[in-house]
Amino acid sequence: MFLLEGLSPLTELIIWISYAITIVICALTVAVIVEFSKKE
Repeated sequence: MFLLEGLSPLTELIIWISYAITIVICALTVAVIVEFSKKE
């Protein structure tokens, strides 16, 4: 892990955006799995 100290606001923003994208991808993956489960 790295320390958040000394990072520019832009770098922190990029980190938060990457976290948000990861969460969205996980949510979409779960939704797709649920949809396929319903069809069977």
